[in-house]
Amino acid sequence: MNIQTLLFSILCFALIGCYKKEHKAEMAHANFKYIPDVIDKRKYSGEYELFVSSERDSSTCSFILRENREYMFIQYCTFPHTRYSQYDPISGGLKIVSYNEMLTELDECLGILSEKRDIKKLVSFTFGLSDLGDVAVSATNNYNRCHPNDDNYNSDDVLKAVSETSLINDFNEILCKYGVEVYKLECPEYIVFLVKKERFLMLSTLDKKSHVPERVIDMPIEITLRELRCNK
Repeated sequence: MNIQTLLFSILCFALIGCYKKEHKAEMAHANFKYIPDVIDKRKYSGEYELFVSSERDSSTCSFILRENREYMFIQYCTFPHTRYSQYDPISGGLKIVSYNEMLTELDECLGILSEKRDIKKLVSFTFGLSDLGDVAVSATNNYNRCHPNDDNYNSDDVLKAVSETSLINDFNEILCKYGVEVYKLECPEYIVFLVKKERFLMLSTLDKKSHVPERVIDMPIEITLRELRCNK
């Protein structure tokens, strides 16, 4: 082996070592934090925030867990007030995640939650439709295709459009590992909003190259859960 080959080999091993060290430092992990100010002490005995972070940044999405003696409820929100001050669109601090990344983070957060709680007590998962990126686009396109000249945006029709996306299957793929499954989709508040395309794209990361309509439907949606009926 000549001197050039030897030096090249040493350099390669050094670069690989640096890469592994850096990669290890940036590995994400789930967090489970107590929120001292319970939103409604008459209904909930405790409130917690679950989110994924690394040394470099943390996710814009949070899963807010509220519980009482019998049940648990999760609300998915983006840019939560607990960490919003960390967000800087230029330097980072908070990472805007895609729908698929949110699913991965949900799985990680349920994993850490399962070590502390019985997830079969989890009865609902609520979110705003426009926070789901690709699913919001798909649901809006489904609705516009079936109701091309209808600007009334009936909530039942929107729910049907959402049910025709991959949402239910995606959630069940994660939830079944913890003994629960999707029972039905509901709209806790019968109100529909429209988000302009520019704002939607500014606050979203899309995985799919789908047609994004000029206005994306937003609506509060609740996924009601139940104990898994059979093994899948």
